[in-house]
Amino acid sequence: MTRFVDYYSILGTRFDASDAEIKEARQELAKRYHPDNQVTGDEQKFREIQEAYEVLSNPTQRKLYDSRYDSLEPLVDALRDLNGSFQRAGDNTRETLKRWNKE
Repeated sequence: MTRFVDYYSILGTRFDASDAEIKEARQELAKRYHPDNQVTGDEQKFREIQEAYEVLSNPTQRKLYDSRYDSLEPLVDALRDLNGSFQRAGDNTRETLKRWNKE
């Protein structure tokens, strides 16, 4: 089974974000998580941001991704609603999804 990655969540944008909003989110996050940043650099996070931007900035790829996202949106919304509970319990949605994808 192909694992689903919520690119909108990675970039911190809404599903209906404009191209400009997606680009702005990517620029801000890429600067924060760039591996050369001595304080907040995170190579894995930076790669995820780049992958999300590559898909969401390409109209053809975004349309295909959105068609998959639409079918999974109720699950994604439910996981986001639970995110606060996961964080209070010392976990988060991203880590939970990683574990689920491994099973």
